[in-house]
Amino acid sequence: MDATDRERQRQRGAYYTPKVLADYLVDRTLGVGYEIGATVLDPACGDGALLTAAAEQIWRRHSLDSKSSPPADRAAPLSACLYGVDRDAGAIEQTNAALRSACGLTNPTVPVGRFVHGDALLDASAGVAGADLTLDWSAQFPESERGFDFVVANPPFINIRRLTKRHDAGVKDWLRKRYRTARGCYDLYVLFIERALELLRPGGRCGLIAPNKLATMEYAEPCRRMLLEQAKIVEIADTSTLRLFSADVYPYVIVFEKRAAQSDHRIRVLQPSADNELLDPPIVREVEQSSWTAATGFRVHGELAVEDRCPTAPLGDVAELASGASGFTAQKVARMLADRKGEPREGEWDFVVSGNIDRFRLRRGGVRYMKSHYQRPVLRENAEISNRKRQLYKSAKIILAGMSKRLEAVYVADPLALGVQAYAVSVDHTAQGGDAYYLLALLNSKLLSYLFSIRYRAKQLSGGFLSINKRQLEQLPVRLVDDEQSVRLSDQIRNAAEVLQRPALDQRRRRELDGEIDRAVYELYGLTADEIQQVERSVAAA
Repeated sequence: MDATDRERQRQRGAYYTPKVLADYLVDRTLGVGYEIGATVLDPACGDGALLTAAAEQIWRRHSLDSKSSPPADRAAPLSACLYGVDRDAGAIEQTNAALRSACGLTNPTVPVGRFVHGDALLDASAGVAGADLTLDWSAQFPESERGFDFVVANPPFINIRRLTKRHDAGVKDWLRKRYRTARGCYDLYVLFIERALELLRPGGRCGLIAPNKLATMEYAEPCRRMLLEQAKIVEIADTSTLRLFSADVYPYVIVFEKRAAQSDHRIRVLQPSADNELLDPPIVREVEQSSWTAATGFRVHGELAVEDRCPTAPLGDVAELASGASGFTAQKVARMLADRKGEPREGEWDFVVSGNIDRFRLRRGGVRYMKSHYQRPVLRENAEISNRKRQLYKSAKIILAGMSKRLEAVYVADPLALGVQAYAVSVDHTAQGGDAYYLLALLNSKLLSYLFSIRYRAKQLSGGFLSINKRQLEQLPVRLVDDEQSVRLSDQIRNAAEVLQRPALDQRRRRELDGEIDRAVYELYGLTADEIQQVERSVAAA
């Protein structure tokens, strides 16, 4: 594939499926319950990798050898079983070619399935301008009336903002009306999950690849709700560490059935650490489906329900959180920046970004922002700065790094402006648990970093970095101070945090106070010895 093809693929959100992953997905989907004659649909068939893997499963059921059996014998069972759709005509040609090659066919008239050039999301009712490639499913695929037995898919990962290049406003409006998952700044894969559920027969089985964003992103909440209500989620395999795609894609393989889950149904969570483990992936945990909610997300990477054992409130309830400069205003902010000359002047605020923020410490200066480097940047007060942002910059606050391997926070009493990927906690001192240094100690504790990492694993980037956002910070559980013991412990960690803010403190004393905070936090939240060990191991590895 040359550079032009790769860019075209990226714009379409298409990341073709590596064979090892295609074989794995199809085995986990068709390997259970496949009977001769069952129908298999790929609604975004791409280069045909999944359908080719499905063909090999079908041949095994027919006791056919994938290499030595006659080509016509290999093609015969596929013609009434395999179905594919793609909006790229070239992909349809690739699928046909891949299956003919797998069969060993040279006769172009022998069918190997039914593959249609069209858009699986746009049915015949999409009578709006720009809705090209609509499909009349009843006409093209009469089998869709009863529903397909199996759906396999690696749907495109493309955000609605980029969809503008593919569809006009009328189509996007139609998609929002047509699909319950088309909410917020959604990604197309959630629509494909909804479409797969529609196209399956009752009891049918689907295996698909989805980015790990499905587990936690706000826009995916309607999709999670739909799956929890309408499907039995059989298993989720986290394959994000295998780096099977050339792009920065962190995929899950999700297998579900179109049937309501029983109250005691447990979802298998798999986490292969190498390609060869896809042959028999280890089950790392089993989770009751009924314990997951759409709002809290799919806790694929474990759970530590501290909220069930002690009184807590979300951070957003005890303090007000704000973002620094948004991506939309980044250029505007850059125009207001300058290097400080001498002492600070009225109407100038020191400016920091995520990289300036450490645990209990702030490093001013040495900022790279929008491809420019500043020795000691200041943001000049300007009419373009909103009153809300002006108040935020002037007020005392806890600031947090937006990209780090664990939560990093520091308390700042003097005026300070924040760049992209930096967040502020404007403490409400009247709220229970709202003391600044108490919250600072909690945010820098190992426990809250651990909770963030397992609850929002989808925000983890390469290298183990967390990409942190305001909404997720707001959900962190703050231990409320409600009795004599919690008052004692909160005073202890509050005082330790205040001392840790001192810049001249030596490293030995820092380690002692850090450990003191963590031990007190574990006691505040009621952790067991085993849970403490798990937190310590996890954060040490970060």
